[in-house]
Amino acid sequence: MSRERLRTELDRLRADGVLDEEQCRRVDERLAAALFPAADRIGTLTAIIATFGALLLGTGLLFVVAGNWEQIPKWWKLGLIVGTFMAMHHFGFTLAERPGNYPRVGRALTAVGVLAYGAVIALVAQIYGLESKYPWALLVWGALNVPIALLTRSGWIATIVLVLLAIWGTAHTVVWIGEFPGESWRVEWLVIPCMWLVIGVVFKLAHVLAMRSRFHELEQPARLLATPLVILWIYALSFRHVAEDLPRFEVYGWTPFVPFAIGASIALVLCALAWMRGVARHECVDALLLLLGGALVIVVGKTMPAVFFPLSNIALLIVLLVLIARGVQHGVPSYVNWGVLGFALALFTKYFEFFHEKLPGGAFFGPGIVLIAGALGLEKARKRLLARARESGATP
Repeated sequence: MSRERLRTELDRLRADGVLDEEQCRRVDERLAAALFPAADRIGTLTAIIATFGALLLGTGLLFVVAGNWEQIPKWWKLGLIVGTFMAMHHFGFTLAERPGNYPRVGRALTAVGVLAYGAVIALVAQIYGLESKYPWALLVWGALNVPIALLTRSGWIATIVLVLLAIWGTAHTVVWIGEFPGESWRVEWLVIPCMWLVIGVVFKLAHVLAMRSRFHELEQPARLLATPLVILWIYALSFRHVAEDLPRFEVYGWTPFVPFAIGASIALVLCALAWMRGVARHECVDALLLLLGGALVIVVGKTMPAVFFPLSNIALLIVLLVLIARGVQHGVPSYVNWGVLGFALALFTKYFEFFHEKLPGGAFFGPGIVLIAGALGLEKARKRLLARARESGATP
């Protein structure tokens, strides 16, 4: 519910004689304080300053250690690294959790501790000469920080963890495809976007599982990352060069899509858990439709490469339209924002993909005006859709 709608409804109640002037004022003040809290700019500034301070502290310590690396014994190195990491988490948790203390400073120290864990892994690997072809360090970095994200229930820490896991899934797939013979890098044009889809669906279902649970603070980060990944999947597949490279898949068969199958299996398990909870089942249906769409894209790309290019662009349009419709239907303005942004990005890039080689330089003036007019139209439509989404009573 928007602030304007609240006042309109209260005015109607007053006009109908249900509430008098004083009661309307008190109800307005009470509901406004609960539904539309004032932005805590000082708190936000405090969190930013504390985060930068913790980053500078950790960076300074790393430089001191690096400058004296050869003179420090191995066990002292390990103790200093692990000790610093544990100290950040100890003071972060103490400052954040004890009543009357400094939660923003504590969360900043914990977030930097999560980031510093990557440096701990790298330095330990250097001390003991550990090497790996696959980016297992990213998986360890992200997975071992999942309990910290759940314990602190911090959106920022959850975002860091999810980003690390998404990077690991992408990087691991890239390295695995690199093992294929020949020009295997061309296979990535289809496989990697499909991995983004799977990761996005997993995050979407994590968002559903976090709803109405004790970890509801983690709901927003999961949805924030899931939506752009889903858009990026079909957007990356909608370019002509992807369709032109599809015939090269014949020599590899269906093997490149093993990571997609593994990720889809994990997503199906999460979908079953979310469905049994009975919360936001329309999100589960959307997740299943996205997985089905990803599988169809793969099948079309393998069996009918000649029609892949037009069909992928049609699929991009459908995904964006459905995303905006879902945002309006369920009152999620972020879906509307991402959908409009996707339209603007597609309009801009598709223009250059189709026409930049066919038009002389001076011809850009007319299309430029058209694009600006289109952007104005999109912004106007976005505002209208956002207003409708907010009136449905949900939060962004």
